[in-house]
Amino acid sequence: MRYLRHLALALASGVLLASVALNPAASQTNAGTQNLPSLNPAYGCLGASVPTLDPTSAAFLPGDMTGLPMQSTVNCFAWQTFIALNWPVDPAWPANPERAGEPDRSATAATWGNPQDPRQGPLAYTAWETFKSVQDVFVAPGQTPTGWGASDTQPNVCTNARNVAGAGRPLRVISSISKVPAVSIPALRTMMLAATREAHGTLAASDANLLSPDSIKQAMGGWLTDQQGNVVWYERAMNRQEFEYMMKPGGASKNALYTRAGQLATATNADGNNPDGLSFPTGMAPDPSSGPQPWDALGATEIKAAWRVLTNQPQLWSRYLLSEAWLVDPVTNGCRSEILGLVGLHIIRKTQHFPDFAWATFEHVDNAPDQDPVYADPYTHPYGYSFNNPNCTQHCEPNVARDKITPKPPMNQPVQVTRVLPIPSTVASLNLKMHKEIVNQNAASVFQYYQLVNVQWDKSPVPPITTPGGRTPLSSSSMTSDGNDAPVANTTLETYAQSESCVACHRAAAIRAAVPAGESPYAGDYSFTFLDTKPLDKLAHKMRARKIHEDAALAH
Repeated sequence: MRYLRHLALALASGVLLASVALNPAASQTNAGTQNLPSLNPAYGCLGASVPTLDPTSAAFLPGDMTGLPMQSTVNCFAWQTFIALNWPVDPAWPANPERAGEPDRSATAATWGNPQDPRQGPLAYTAWETFKSVQDVFVAPGQTPTGWGASDTQPNVCTNARNVAGAGRPLRVISSISKVPAVSIPALRTMMLAATREAHGTLAASDANLLSPDSIKQAMGGWLTDQQGNVVWYERAMNRQEFEYMMKPGGASKNALYTRAGQLATATNADGNNPDGLSFPTGMAPDPSSGPQPWDALGATEIKAAWRVLTNQPQLWSRYLLSEAWLVDPVTNGCRSEILGLVGLHIIRKTQHFPDFAWATFEHVDNAPDQDPVYADPYTHPYGYSFNNPNCTQHCEPNVARDKITPKPPMNQPVQVTRVLPIPSTVASLNLKMHKEIVNQNAASVFQYYQLVNVQWDKSPVPPITTPGGRTPLSSSSMTSDGNDAPVANTTLETYAQSESCVACHRAAAIRAAVPAGESPYAGDYSFTFLDTKPLDKLAHKMRARKIHEDAALAH
């Protein structure tokens, strides 16, 4: 029945054709899908034939849409954002920290996404890779975050990292094997209550694994391991406009949002400078006749990225955006340098059309197959799937949280993953057309291997979204997405929670300030970054450390 329902929707939209496929060899890669309909590449973008690959255009990285939001145009806005944020960063960075996050306007589509070989020299950075990492914003009490464009802070355990990176070479540090905290609604409520108990000094032993964004729990239920036995690593970052607001909400540094006191003062508008309470900056639409917009017109943007280790797999490097990073293992507390390949990317943006953010997610085409396909797989997978083995022999039921398996499997045992809901055919068709356009410009581009999964957005937002003293949960009643409001989930970021959409969890995101007993926490404008606020209660630190090592001992 699910197949017939999806097929009827796709045929009604005029997207599926019976005999046209971008890649005629693709049907050979998925046994049993040869008789499924193929996709016809189609943009579906109104007012433009394709998102632009011209970095000098005002439309290249716009602060907002210029046309009427509808699912097709929102999908194209997401692709445009993906292009701009994955463009090479301005070459003036890192010598000039101000240029962090700025795309190189002199680069061209003819070289965009050229494969890199780390054996030939340092890897280049994309614009979003120079955003401010969340871990570098929420510093210990008495400390101040480093400025915009600064290199990641070297952890104490990475004693040689700075020397190995080289003088003047920025340092990238990733310290989480957890995408936090995409959890079920009941679990999220429990987590918020735990944060409240912490604020009141009434923590319970059961709160041990609810308070830390650096635990070994992935999206609701454990870590994620690829078919080569390597765990997936996660990072979170924010653009300059969000970072500057974190530092000076309402223009006052005394209320900086990396402190609990600043969060409370801003959320309640204690100084009268924050009439909307805690509310991230909103992007503005560009003047089509103007040049690129300045950073302070782009609106708050947050990134969540998932990476797999590819250090010893050079045969895959030509298919991935690569990055070199120092990984701080939360289990062993060791530090090592690895070559990583991007497998998943969440991008959320706050604009005038999307005051409660537009929630887009992308992933690599080789991640995992559809659990219940409704159209033929348009891609070949010469090295198989990263997170699925058709010849699996152990723990082969897909998408089972590691916490649900007894005894716990070792952390190097691959996780069997499938996509629970297929990418909507309209989105998949747009992906094919975008890939065709990318290949026309650069046949070697690694970005031909990345696809939009879906976008969640509010079709009729009712302001004000945030208010002074506003509490969780925030509104999400009119959120929609492609595929008849299908849940929006990424196989590498919500592996074990693919039936939940982004906002279903993020509407309950809260700041880390105390509230009266029995009351809901103050809202954090849909952002879970505030869970990183330091310090946690000493008891929470001890419980967290014990929980991590207990889980690790069971899993090894």
